[in-house]
Amino acid sequence: MKIEADALLFDNDGTLVSSVDSALRCWTRWAEEAGLSAADFAGVPMHGRPSAEIVADLVPAAGVAAAVARIEELEVEAVTEGVEPVPGALDLLGSLAAGRWAVVTSASRRL
Repeated sequence: MKIEADALLFDNDGTLVSSVDSALRCWTRWAEEAGLSAADFAGVPMHGRPSAEIVADLVPAAGVAAAVARIEELEVEAVTEGVEPVPGALDLLGSLAAGRWAVVTSASRRL
């Protein structure tokens, strides 16, 4: 398949990289720190939602900002542990002209 475009935009997680294992470890650690159990997460949709929305379903509103900051801190610390490029992503990006593609994501710039 040949696609012609002036520029390309890619989502990050699930498109260029998979952070499922790393994210699971980070969320599990945060949940333990916050005193939450697996039962607390039952029925809370997680995939594809920003952290703040997920956390808002789990903790009182006053604790959301601090919880999101802690989760991001854990994710930044663990970004090299279990975050892997999806098959073909590196080859694809290597074949593109510099400055003609970008990553768009709901993740923080820091992450």
